[in-house]
This record gives sequence, C-alpha cells and structure tokens, in this order.
Amino acid sequence: MVIVRQIPWTSFEEFQMVQQWLYSDSPEEAQKGLDRVAAWASRGKLPPAIASTAAFVQLRLRDRGVPIITQNELRLQYAMSLIRFVNGIVDPLQRKAFIMAISDIAESLQLPLWFVELRHASTHEYLPGISILRDAADQALHWLHDYYWTQELQADSGSPIDVNTICLIRSGLKDYKDYRKLHVKESKTKGNPSMQFKAALGRLRRCISAPHIRDGVIPELLSPGGLVPISKKKRPTLDNMKLSKDLIDLWILLVKELDKEYENFGKELIDGLLKKLDVQEKFRMDGKVSYVAPGSSESAEKDATTSNSYLLTIVCYLNYIISHDSRKEPAERIISGLDLNDIIEHCLRSRNIFTREVLKVVVSVSDASLRADLEPFLHYIDHYLSVKHLGSGKATDGSMEIDMDSECKELADRLKEVRGDKPLMASEDDVPSDAWTIIDTHTPRIPKVMENNQLAESTIRIKQLHDIEKKLVDLVETAGDAIAILCDEGHRDEESEQSIKDRIAAFQELASRYFTLVNEIQTALRSNTRFLRKTGSIAMSTTKSIPFRATISGQQKELEVWTAAIETIHQRVEQLRQIAHEQPASS
Repeated sequence: MVIVRQIPWTSFEEFQMVQQWLYSDSPEEAQKGLDRVAAWASRGKLPPAIASTAAFVQLRLRDRGVPIITQNELRLQYAMSLIRFVNGIVDPLQRKAFIMAISDIAESLQLPLWFVELRHASTHEYLPGISILRDAADQALHWLHDYYWTQELQADSGSPIDVNTICLIRSGLKDYKDYRKLHVKESKTKGNPSMQFKAALGRLRRCISAPHIRDGVIPELLSPGGLVPISKKKRPTLDNMKLSKDLIDLWILLVKELDKEYENFGKELIDGLLKKLDVQEKFRMDGKVSYVAPGSSESAEKDATTSNSYLLTIVCYLNYIISHDSRKEPAERIISGLDLNDIIEHCLRSRNIFTREVLKVVVSVSDASLRADLEPFLHYIDHYLSVKHLGSGKATDGSMEIDMDSECKELADRLKEVRGDKPLMASEDDVPSDAWTIIDTHTPRIPKVMENNQLAESTIRIKQLHDIEKKLVDLVETAGDAIAILCDEGHRDEESEQSIKDRIAAFQELASRYFTLVNEIQTALRSNTRFLRKTGSIAMSTTKSIPFRATISGQQKELEVWTAAIETIHQRVEQLRQIAHEQPASS
C-alpha cells in the first residue's frame, strides 16, 4: 500500500522559493515568506520545523522594526518560540511505552543540548537574557536550515529512478565486474589479457546519468557483492586492515572513471561509505587492541551491511582513498576534490570504533595544525570507546606536577575581576544575577560549519569536560586513600616486614595514579582551552591552564566551580606532602 504524504505547498519550486524568502536579508522578501507560510497553515497541518522557522523570522522582523515593544515582551516571545521549537522537534520521537529523556532525543537528532537547557530554564527558572535568546534564535534558524530545509530540498529535487534503470545499472556493474576479474586473472598468467571490461564500462556509462548516481549506482556499489565481496574470506580482517590487491585492481579503476565522468560521483560515494558506518554501538570491545572483536551482537549480524567484516571493508576503502589521494598529484587521485573536512565532521558526529579508524588515517595525512586540533578528539574517542581505562600507570616526574599556588592565585584574581570590574549583566538590570547571560567574547557556532580546518563545537566538548570532572573526583579519592595508608597507626609495632612492604607498595601505586590523573586533567584542560581560544569562543587573556567556557552557564559560576576544585585539590596535596615528610621521623 502506498502511503500518501500530504503537504501544503503545491510544488517543489514553491517550497524552494519560500525557503529563499524566509532566509533572505531583505525584510520585504522575509515578509513574503511569512505570508506564504500563513497560507500553507490554512490548508492543513504545517510541519513543526516550518512553523518554528516562521516564528523566528517573524521575531527577527519584530525585533528590528516598529512599533517598538519592551525588552521583556521580546524575551517572552523569544522564549516561547524556543520552547515550541524544541518541543516540536523532540515530541514526535517520544515513544508511547515509556518516556525518553529530551536530552537523549536531542542528541540523536544532533540538536545542540544547550537548546534543551535553554528550554528548561525558560520554562522552570529565570527567563534568560535578551542577548542569549537572540543568539539562540539565530542558531536555531541555522540548525533548521541545515537539518530540515536542506534535507527536504535534496529529497524533493531528486528525480525518481525507475525499476528498469536499476536493472540496467545492476547488469552493467555485473558485466564490468566479470570482465575486469577476467582481465586481472589473465594479467597474472598471460601476456595479452582480455580487455572486454572497457566495452562493459562504456555500456555502463550509457545506461546511467548524473541523477542516477545517488539513488542507483551508489546503492548497487555498496551492496554485498559490489565493493564489498560476498565471501568474508576476501574481506579485510582485524589482523590485516588493508584492501587486497585483487579488490583494488577490480574496483578502483571503475571509481576513477566514474569520478571523471560524473561531477557528483566522488562526493556521493564518500557520503555513502560514511553513512554505512553510522551503526549502533552493539559490538564487543577487545581489551588488548581496544577494537571490535569477533562475536558482535546477533542483531547486528542479521543485516549483511552491519556485520563486522562488511564495515571493516568500508573502513579500508575510505582509508585507502584518503591515503592514496593525500600523496598523489590531482591528476592521479582516485576522487577529485576529496574534502577531508566533511569526513572529519562525520566521524566526530558518529563516534564509533569504525569512524575512529578513519579519523586516525585523516590525522596521519593532515598538516601539523589540523593534526594538533584533531588529536584531542581522537584521544577522547579512544576513552569513549574503551570498556575500562585509566590503569595505575607509571610514576611521573616532577615536570608533570601543577603549580597549585600560582593556579589558585590566578583563579582568585580572575574571579575578583569578574565579580567587581566587569559585571556580566550591566545592560540587563531586570535579569537576576544567577540567570543565563551571554559573554561578550562568545562567537556563535553553527553545528555543521567547518572552515579553515576549525572544528565546530559539539557535544564532544561537553562530554570531555564531564570526563575531566569525574577524574577530579577520582583524584581526590586517590589522595584520600593514600592519606589513609599513611595515617593508619594501629598495631604498627606488631606489623611484619612483609606488611610494611605491602603498605609501601600500595602507597607508591596510589601516588603514581595520583600524578597520572593530575597530568591527564591538566593536559585535557589545556587542550580544550587552546581549541576554544583558537575558535574565538574565549578571550585570549584567559588563563593558560583552566578552560573558562564562555557559554550560557555564566563566567562567574564557572570560575567559582574551578576555584573550589583547585583549592580542594591543593589542600589534599599539602596534607599528603606533610604526612609524607612526617612519616620518616616517626619511624
């Protein structure tokens, strides 16, 4: 049974025209778009994304024009539009059996989590300031453009491909594959191998056109029996993560020729390969290699395109193309115009064991600047995918210790500056001191933008800071355990020599773990600070050791949290040092 999709617009051209009007810088054209959306709403149910786009555009016009309304009225309108925006996007995905967390649904939709936080604050807490609400509305419009309008325009603009064309493409690829196999085989044994594959390639070209690439050629190439052999024995393995010479000889020539013939082939192929790696993490991790191990979940094996060997083969194709094209001149490359930024963005958004391997290859072929930006993300993904990490580690040298006194002094000075000389909400007297606000140095970031080798902010950074927070707790607990060993005075005279050695060994292990944690925390914080400073998210004058995030959380609150954490650690370290110095004297 065919399911009919009811839409309020009369044609694809009308839909495209309204999108251009709504995102126009001209107030007159924007108003035309709003009028047309109002007409759509009268015809039937309007998609929530379109309704939210119209609401934000209307607010933008109201904010700029006349009659002038009060700031509080604007804040209320912005807040209501943002609440309805988040609800309209998230609610359709709520399951009836049980209620899912809004943040989980938002993350699965790649909706920035701070939109969810803003919705919560607008509903249950103090109304956010006008600056942050304006910024949120702008970023919401960007998100809707990237994740709704662009996707809908691509889906509507694609011409349907009929069954006969699919059969012709499938038959053409099979003929090419058979004759190319024959050529490769005869090349090893005969001096004059068969060249019938060239005629098969010509026939394949004649039966396809550019609109057939995405919906016809790419799906056939990525189905088992295409680029990925049906026989698992012919696929790469964990022990040998490389394409066989037979696979390279069989398919790379075809990829090159189609890329030369069709402008959109290379991009569509890379997109198709990357989309195949969007898999749920239902794979068992091997502790030794920190990678997928044989024996993944049964549900993953049911689909031939989600089996481990299939996905490993896809990874190897991507790695081979990236490595090959990074070393060759443009004329010799497999895919012209290979965009590493698109690959990087996809790997960071879909973090799993397969995209990590692709990201490693990108890092290996990148220049020093991009490599420095990517390595912290790669390090995070390694931890994110590990079942259990953070071993005892080896003892660190003195260079890994933090100058606690200077850190505390720098934090105290900066906190004093924030509290006194630079009030965060001087222009919004009606906003409570603990309400949300925007920092002057904040630079809005659009989720999908990646320019000049700069990576967009995403939930990765939030999770990194959350991981640092857990390590801080672990650091304090480790220091407490070490102090407990040194302070244990009970039955000391009766202890055997072996018991004393055991206590010394336990203390040494805790000390090693402590300084390992200190180093990891400091390294992670400095890495985040460098990234945020480079993207303009924080001012250049920010401390070099602690990342003060210029976000909606508020600079003052962030400083207070970090100051308290550093002071607590400093106190515990001083206690540990004092006990360590007193121990030899008492013995």
